[in-house]
Amino acid sequence: MDQILQDSFWERVDPNGKLLPHMDTPCWRWLGSKTNGYGAVPAGVAKKWLYAHRLSFEIHNGPPAGLVCHRCDNRECCNPEHLYDGDHSSNMQDVVERNKNRVVPNLKRTPALVSRVKELKEKGLTYRAIGRELGISDVSARNWILK
Repeated sequence: MDQILQDSFWERVDPNGKLLPHMDTPCWRWLGSKTNGYGAVPAGVAKKWLYAHRLSFEIHNGPPAGLVCHRCDNRECCNPEHLYDGDHSSNMQDVVERNKNRVVPNLKRTPALVSRVKELKEKGLTYRAIGRELGISDVSARNWILK
């Protein structure tokens, strides 16, 4: 692995992050750029970005065979003890076991639901809080108001 890439990684990691209830060690918080909540490391002159958690896994364990998944459910975490080499199936099983998937699949936009989203927003709730309350994503809550 390229030493410059490793140095870039270590410059952007705070190993003294949150200790989550279901983990024995704290998350390593990514301090650099992020893409969809995941740490992102610039790599090469082609302006390619690597996910920081994948880079951490590779630094500590060698190249992954598949997806690099988080046991801690914290997208910005780079602690190798919180990462595992998995696949889509194992990652989805992890979601089910931890009940992370609070969003109701295929929930349809209805006038009543849109009215409820607007009502909660007027009360000052964030889109994230609205999403959790209604079982929709925060993006859906925002988009439904804007449409």
